[in-house]
Amino acid sequence: MRVLNGPVRITLTPAMLVLAMLLAAGCPQSAPSDSAGTSIGSSAAPMPRPPAPDFSFTTLAGQQRSLADFSGRPLVVNFFATT
Repeated sequence: MRVLNGPVRITLTPAMLVLAMLLAAGCPQSAPSDSAGTSIGSSAAPMPRPPAPDFSFTTLAGQQRSLADFSGRPLVVNFFATT
């Protein structure tokens, strides 16, 4: 095991400098805008979405459930079919 006595020197290699320049060049300085000049990602409120249509289904346990039963909670619905 090697013990360092004194300040630790960090040497920047040319590869590290190139990487730092590429990262700095890829970072946008301002928010991007669309073709109309409106800033994308601005703090404007999102447009309201219409509610999902209500539907009902039978669970594998035989219970009758509907989409309204999960109101206000996140829900992932996965529809699949077999032939």
